[in-house]
Amino acid sequence: MLKELLKLSSRRGYVVPVIEEQALLKGLRDSRERERGVFHPSEICGEFCPREWVLCERDKSLYSNRKVSATLQMVFDVGHKLHDLMHEYLGDAGVLFGSWKCSCGCEWFGYKPSKCFNDVPGAKWTFNELPVVDKELLISGSTDGILDLKEGKYVFEFKSIHHDGFHALVGPLDNHKEQALIYVDILDRTRNELANRLEKVSVETGVDLTKEIAFARKPFDGAIIVYMNKNRQLLREFLVPKEVSPIVEFVSGKEAEKSFLDQKKDLIRLAIKHKNEGGLPDRLEVCSSPQAPRAKKCPAVKQCFS
Repeated sequence: MLKELLKLSSRRGYVVPVIEEQALLKGLRDSRERERGVFHPSEICGEFCPREWVLCERDKSLYSNRKVSATLQMVFDVGHKLHDLMHEYLGDAGVLFGSWKCSCGCEWFGYKPSKCFNDVPGAKWTFNELPVVDKELLISGSTDGILDLKEGKYVFEFKSIHHDGFHALVGPLDNHKEQALIYVDILDRTRNELANRLEKVSVETGVDLTKEIAFARKPFDGAIIVYMNKNRQLLREFLVPKEVSPIVEFVSGKEAEKSFLDQKKDLIRLAIKHKNEGGLPDRLEVCSSPQAPRAKKCPAVKQCFS
């Protein structure tokens, strides 16, 4: 990171070097603030490596080996702003369910309120991504919300994608599909806990949350993944039923009779066991050497092969 910042400081220009420097610094802050000791759904999709996770947890400085360029950080930041726009649209339509915060400071869980509870002029509601937590498996993440549609109850996932990738889509990308179904699995198993918390809030505050509690208890029908073409803002959506698993090749624990969720949970339990008891999980088969494509992306590749 220091090397990249020094390189930017020597560049000629007026505004661009300043913007790129701030993007790098923001990426560094985001990395430091990212929760550790857990499994983020976006990181356990696809070629998840329990060995990499254990090595990084034993030496958390290895996480800083994941390099994010200024350009890539700006791609992430633009994506986050587009998420905010989708939340505004769906919230105003009354179909986005989750956690809302008003610019005046008041908060609400459910559908987007029509006005500020404190009647502050010009106050605006913003959506906070919904936490998705599995305490047993140490999975911690957040989804883009829950959709209450006439067709059913769905986890909402929004992805921005470049022009060529958008037009090549024939279905959701496997990693995105897998991530969405992980959210569905956890939220479906914990929906009664959420409903119980809302009931407690209703009793304590006297606010009628009958509609919110009934929706929270309702089973999920799956997920809807929406893609936006970054170049032209075209949209494309894919419905993912919760009983359908993505077709992905697993490089560890190849048990055809098991669903992808069960296979992934087995890998997570293996990682937790090694972290607590010592030793290391086996190396991924695709990592035949430090020069293998998957190994080159690993922040713990040196420790893995030493």
